[in-house]
Amino acid sequence: MASTTLAEPLPWQHSILLKGDAADAVAGLKGG
Repeated sequence: MASTTLAEPLPWQHSILLKGDAADAVAGLKGG
């Protein structure tokens, strides 16, 4: 989940909050 307004804990199971630039956060999750 990419958001600038949500905070953890998220109400959805198996969800990760991506902060900052979404493209950079996804690349980090992929190990790139």
